[in-house]
Amino acid sequence: MVFVVSVVNGRTLIDEDFLRETGTVTDFSVYRCDPSTEPQRMMPLKFPDLTVAEQDVATLGQPKLKQPTSTELAAKQKQSVRSKL
Repeated sequence: MVFVVSVVNGRTLIDEDFLRETGTVTDFSVYRCDPSTEPQRMMPLKFPDLTVAEQDVATLGQPKLKQPTSTELAAKQKQSVRSKL
């Protein structure tokens, strides 16, 4: 699996969620310590927005950009790889 850096760079992603959403891996049961037990989720489904208004003075007052989903990122990745062939 190869992803263009610009597709995932600067994003906070959970490996398992990203792999599920892109369809790269769908069965994670082989990685369980106890195959008969579904492990509890350790991380939130959605991370809180920790943007600091003073962080980038140039963007103050401007609308926030929509963060692409992992599915959108995967589609962009496929398109980028195809254009390089």
